[in-house]
Amino acid sequence: MLSSLIDRLGEWNPQLFRELKGRLKMRPVAITVGLSVVGQVLLYLFYKGLLPTTHTSSDRYCLGAPPADWYGYQSGYSSIPNNFCQKDAAGNLLSSTINSQLWWLDLFVCMSIIGIFALLVVGVYMLISDLSREERRGTLGFIRLSPQTTLSILTGKILGVPVLLYLFGLLALPLHLAAGLIAGIPLHLILSFYVVLAASCAFFYSGGLVYGLVSAGLGNFQAWFASGAVLFFASVMTAIVMNPDPTAGNSVDWLIQLYPGVTLPYLVDATGMSHEMVNHLYLKDLAELQIFGLNLWSNPVTGIGFTCVNYLFWSYWFWQGLQRRFHDSHKTLLSKLQSYLVTGSLTLILLGFTLQNPSWGSYSKGMFANFAVLFGFGFILFLAAIALLSPHRQTLYDWARFRHQNPSQRRNVVKDLLWGEKSPATLAIAVNLAISCAIVVPCLLLLPLKEYKVPLLFGLLLSASITLLYAAIAQSLLLMKTRKRALWAAGTVSAVMILPMICFAVFRVDPTIAPGVWLFSFVPVVATEYAKTATILLAILGEWTAIVLLNFQMTKQLQKAGESETKALWSSRSGASATIG
Repeated sequence: MLSSLIDRLGEWNPQLFRELKGRLKMRPVAITVGLSVVGQVLLYLFYKGLLPTTHTSSDRYCLGAPPADWYGYQSGYSSIPNNFCQKDAAGNLLSSTINSQLWWLDLFVCMSIIGIFALLVVGVYMLISDLSREERRGTLGFIRLSPQTTLSILTGKILGVPVLLYLFGLLALPLHLAAGLIAGIPLHLILSFYVVLAASCAFFYSGGLVYGLVSAGLGNFQAWFASGAVLFFASVMTAIVMNPDPTAGNSVDWLIQLYPGVTLPYLVDATGMSHEMVNHLYLKDLAELQIFGLNLWSNPVTGIGFTCVNYLFWSYWFWQGLQRRFHDSHKTLLSKLQSYLVTGSLTLILLGFTLQNPSWGSYSKGMFANFAVLFGFGFILFLAAIALLSPHRQTLYDWARFRHQNPSQRRNVVKDLLWGEKSPATLAIAVNLAISCAIVVPCLLLLPLKEYKVPLLFGLLLSASITLLYAAIAQSLLLMKTRKRALWAAGTVSAVMILPMICFAVFRVDPTIAPGVWLFSFVPVVATEYAKTATILLAILGEWTAIVLLNFQMTKQLQKAGESETKALWSSRSGASATIG
């Protein structure tokens, strides 16, 4: 029956058939089943061991009040705990005082978090490792030449490569579902958690495939690096969500929405148990989360719905990059038009979370901190945009030769730089920065930021300038002849970013004392509050001078390359004609 099912899948998706046929063999399936069953038994026994015994006087899972002679009455306790274990005359625990609902809830939450880590971390590792293996063996080239579409091939990879991991999770589903229902969680909320988990897998797996395609030169290291990054992200987000205050009150809250465990507070709250009893996964502060003043997270339907839409929206853009890059490794992951749409969308979403009322200090000071976080977030994302949009040496040389051979194209250079697939990315990065600034600046002007308004405006301008400078450096280095030019570009930009910060830390250069040097860092907004206007304007002038010089040098290099390539092409044609004659 299993063989017949796999054959039917093969008719629908040949790549999925290939993956399943290679992995669904008796030995790996038996090992997976054994590990899943043994793991569930051990986890169940572990939690069983946490239940109170006859020697226990107080416990998390007890519901009784303390005895009359409890020493805490004389010790001036402000509140009397209600987690004492009551016993009968023979000293045996009364089962009626054991909170079995809380015990099943803890088991459910633990299995949920284990499932999140397993599916995201292990799944991303398996996909990138498989892609790297196919690249090394040369079989990925044959797959690209097959008549299958990119969607069919990569969907087959996502569904087939981690199939044993899916089997491991499916075998744990009955215990997980039973634990949730016994804990008092409604079935529709448990199913909604599964939907969110599936959407998160689609998002992270799509991102993993994108990373696997653009980092093929890293070899075996790329899978470990990507899965390690996902592990770090999941660990940090788990700690944040399990915290009594699971929100940051700024644009970091968007990042929290990319963690599937953010929906668990809705499930815990539905049990009706008090926060004092549960002691984790609070819904109260999550319900106060807002985007553009809309309190979507006070309702599980809109809160979980936003999380799913967020996953699907960004998964869509990952797939746009996969569609472009899978069959042509020389293409950039996004076209310039697509990058403008992504920048506008992401800036709007991050700004929506930034405009939440600060939870500390005055409104103006709190909003200054919120916008500083937004600028830092934006800087990191623009670094990614530089990597996504910057074409490499051969692509730029082809563009330069084409323009040299076609005089009409020379007159449309601005249009080509704005929309062209093979032209340098510096102007496109500048347009992306302009789009982001056009969305943020009106808010800075309209909000009552008092003395922080001007420092934030200067901080935004300096952040845009330093980002454009890094883009010019990266694009110039991608013209190098070495095959490792991408690593040189990434290493140089990283060094320009990090080395000044290390020097500031070593020599204890404080932005309040020496704000001038901090204006040239990738976080200039921390110094604009203390720097003089003349110093800020000089810093902007210096950065733009460097940007103009770098772009002028790159333009001269491309013009020379276009002339040389054209001469070489005409020479080869002339030689061929002479030989024929």
